[in-house]
Amino acid sequence: MHFHYTVTQGDKFSDCIAQIEAFLPSETESIILLATSDNTWNMNEVSDWLRQSKMPIAGGFFPGVIAAQEKYQHNTIVALCSMRPLRKCLVNGLSKGENFIYAQLSQYIGAKEEGKPYLVLIDGLSQNIERFTDVFYRTMGESTATIGGGAGSLDFIQKPCLFTENGIAEDAALIIELPSPLSVGIQHGWEICAGPHLVTEACGVAVNQLNFTDALEIYRDEILAHSGINLTEHDFFDVAKQFPLGIEKLDAEPLVRDPIQADGNTLICVGEVPQNAMIYLLQGHTQKLTEAAKLAASNAVEAHKRHYDTALSTCFTVDCISRVLFMDADFTQELSSINSVLPEQVKHIGILSLGEIGNVDSGPIEWLNKTTVVGVL
Repeated sequence: MHFHYTVTQGDKFSDCIAQIEAFLPSETESIILLATSDNTWNMNEVSDWLRQSKMPIAGGFFPGVIAAQEKYQHNTIVALCSMRPLRKCLVNGLSKGENFIYAQLSQYIGAKEEGKPYLVLIDGLSQNIERFTDVFYRTMGESTATIGGGAGSLDFIQKPCLFTENGIAEDAALIIELPSPLSVGIQHGWEICAGPHLVTEACGVAVNQLNFTDALEIYRDEILAHSGINLTEHDFFDVAKQFPLGIEKLDAEPLVRDPIQADGNTLICVGEVPQNAMIYLLQGHTQKLTEAAKLAASNAVEAHKRHYDTALSTCFTVDCISRVLFMDADFTQELSSINSVLPEQVKHIGILSLGEIGNVDSGPIEWLNKTTVVGVL
């Protein structure tokens, strides 16, 4: 896979675009734009430019973007230029449910094309994201390799966030077919510190009760007992970013769910929590999280060596923005750990996301939180 990329910055969107247009190789067939949602740009100008584009465009707004060993969170676009046309599909109206999603995917795929690799960018604040990943996996086939993440901003207000040459979309998923083999590694490194607790009442992303007791009460008491931090005396998210929930899985790391706010006595998470699941309180340490990210990258590289005889050219990392908020300045260690296992010629780019998407060895495609997903091509 041959991507050229550039990092552009500017207080005005037009400044970034001028830099991108000056960089574009003449043989460019399509562009992927990974932009920071924290920006000072005029959204009408962004939308107008997309609609006036003379070539296919895909991308979105994210809490942050990655290039080489650097993260960017303000007024930045990482532009990827592809020398091949990229086949893509925008699935609208995720909140309308599984049948509506399937109707659009089935039109896109036609006859099954198993084994294709995909980059999936999705509105991270949409409903039914798990319905989308389930339908996508069934429709595209069990040998599909997938990496992706949630677009949006840290104000957690849903708004248009995905780019195509038709403008900016929300409540949608953007599927981009990649032109060369993809291998993926997934790890998170969060560790169990309390639990388990039975989820006795939940609906979608809302966890109402644990052990027949208000979920917020259990969560608050566990944090206080473990750390001495009183959740009621601090901003909810400032504390919650340190203590995610983990859904029990057999023979694997717990599936992380990130509580982002409390609604009364209910915990609202990024991602669904099934009723009757067993969940744990998790905690993180920078060293463990960094080691997990390195392992994800190493697993991806080793999988590529096992399955393909093509040289690697690109690493695409999807890392949860809440890992950045938790590790703060130490997050550079995580990026360095990923780079340490990549061959020298590999370009490293990516996004800091609201939720992550990935699968390993043709397994189920999952919607993840607080996790590092590394794809190599």
